Amino acid sequence: MHATAFGKMTYNILSHVRSLEELHGLIEKDPVSGALEAQKKVVTEVQAIANKISRDAQDVIAQVHVDAQTAANRLTQEAELTFERINKDTAKAAAELIRDAEGANGENKKENALAASKILMAAKKPTGELNQRAESSATQITEQAEKSAFKVKVSAETANKNLARAEKKAVRNISNAGKAAAAKISASIAE
Repeated sequence: MHATAFGKMTYNILSHVRSLEELHGLIEKDPVSGALEAQKKVVTEVQAIANKISRDAQDVIAQVHVDAQTAANRLTQEAELTFERINKDTAKAAAELIRDAEGANGENKKENALAASKILMAAKKPTGELNQRAESSATQITEQAEKSAFKVKVSAETANKNLARAEKKAVRNISNAGKAAAAKISASIAE
């Protein structure tokens, strides 16, 4: 999803860029108003691109959070199923020990009851450790999602800053081209 979103973002940005020929044509047709119109078109296109970058970054960040939440939920569900199986199997083993001792003398009953108690106590330790590991893994997933979201946000901000610089340069170049075209026209009229 993430690689696709970034690839899609690049393609959509490129599809917004006006051709230089169109901008040049506006300036050639009328150096003053054409240059102003070309500048407006560049500013409008750059704003559209900046908005697209921001929306795509927000979409990617939202997807990262959804993916992380899904992974954490799946991990929690798997841990709960494992707890249930451990507890069920432990209770079954303890019950069998006690049932087997019912027909035996008092000493065997005590030994089997003590063994059943030990089994139940021993089962608590791995389930507790498993629970801690599941919680720790869920926390790590959330932290990684936050780091990824932050990186996407920084990348989008950097792209928008670079875009703003390119916009200023393009507007300056268009202005200079308009001035140069106006000077050419003035020079040709003066001749």
